[in-house]
Amino acid sequence: MTLGVPVSAIRLETLSRNTTENAQQSLGLIQAVGAKRVLLVTSALHMPRALRTFQAALRGSGVTVLPATTDVQGPPDTLHPRGRWLPDADSLGLSTRALKEYLGPDRPAPARAVGPARSREVLGSQGRASEG
Repeated sequence: MTLGVPVSAIRLETLSRNTTENAQQSLGLIQAVGAKRVLLVTSALHMPRALRTFQAALRGSGVTVLPATTDVQGPPDTLHPRGRWLPDADSLGLSTRALKEYLGPDRPAPARAVGPARSREVLGSQGRASEG
């Protein structure tokens, strides 16, 4: 038993690369065991986006997704009152994670060009192409 959940009830999906793929791959696992209710286990910060993604992927399947957060992060209580205003690496990490969850929809990042920048055409004021 792990944290009150029987090991026989735990299924891990290991093929996905992102949350959307995880939800899609998990549907097959869920249907294979005939589950009607599943726990979605992830961090508290990731839960709102993960829950929306899983609910969309499982819509119409008759499966209910129950959120089960594994952690809740906040500022440590041990900081000096003035220290809360000073930047530190942990705060930067939390800010980065929060921005990713808030701004970053679950899709692959666009491909980036590698190598030196190439000339591009820019439309001149006369409507003719010129090198930029």
